Amino acid sequence: QFVQCLANPLYLNYLAQSQYFENPAFIAYLEYLEYFRQPEYTKLLTYPSYSLNALSLLKQPAFRNDIMNPHTAKIMVDD
Repeated sequence: QFVQCLANPLYLNYLAQSQYFENPAFIAYLEYLEYFRQPEYTKLLTYPSYSLNALSLLKQPAFRNDIMNPHTAKIMVDD
């Protein structure tokens, strides 16, 4: 369920503003979630493309910084 929530840019903004992305343990957890790329887990996701793309983006410190801006999240929602 958490991986599916990553498809929502507003939720990503919430996580960034709540400073979850400053926590090394949380970043390690995001890395752990990479197993969702395996077909047996991907099929469990409602929006696999959006969720897994967000998971990839969250590996990049620049994106984690950018998503803190509500305007960035809104642009992603609009796109």
